[in-house]
Amino acid sequence: MLIGFVVIAPYMSMSKWASALEPPALHKPVNSVWFSAFQVMSSFGNMGMSLVDQSMIPFQKAYPTLFMMSLLISAGNTAFVRHTYFI
Repeated sequence: MLIGFVVIAPYMSMSKWASALEPPALHKPVNSVWFSAFQVMSSFGNMGMSLVDQSMIPFQKAYPTLFMMSLLISAGNTAFVRHTYFI
C-alpha cells in the first residue's frame, strides 16, 4: 500500500487534477494527499468508495493512478484470497 501511496499522492497533487478536488465538483474541497490515502485504502480493501462525488470519472485520464489502483485491487482482496488456498 505504501508503494501505491508514493505513486498516487504526487500525481494527484499536480495542478491539472486540482479542479476535480474543489467545488463546484464537490461539496467541500478535498486535500489531494488525503484523497490519495483514501483511494489507496479503498482500492486495497476493494471497497469501491471514493471521496469524489463522481467516483473516478474526473480521473479517467489519470493513467498512473488507475494502473496503481488496479494493482492494489488485485493485491489486496482478489490475489490475497487465491494465495491463501496454497497454504
